[in-house]
Amino acid sequence: NVNLTSRLEALTKQYGVTCMVSEDIVKKEQENHFREIDRVRVKGKENPVSIFELMDEGMDKELLEKELKLNSQALQAYRNLDWSNAARLYRELSLLTDRPVKYEIFLDRIEFFKLTPPKADWEGVFDHISK
Repeated sequence: NVNLTSRLEALTKQYGVTCMVSEDIVKKEQENHFREIDRVRVKGKENPVSIFELMDEGMDKELLEKELKLNSQALQAYRNLDWSNAARLYRELSLLTDRPVKYEIFLDRIEFFKLTPPKADWEGVFDHISK
């Protein structure tokens, strides 16, 4: 768990978030809102893990709910290889936040996957190969 935590801390910069946790933490924490960011395999780990951003408690509740809903829809479209719908949703999400990096990552991946489709058994997991 210590190695995973270290890897996740390093990923916060790449995704443009301030606090990132694994799915194990989200399962135990019931009082905060978390937004799923991605499903990744970090260096040194064989099994993928879902990663989440701790959402700002001071955020407007209506905006928070909208972002969480759109993000869930975007992730589902992305994982279902529905590139046009996923891209549309991620563009909409990037307009809702002052830190759009987390959504721009997916827009870049979508453009890549349009040209180089993932393997048939792809599970929506992104492999991070550096520490």
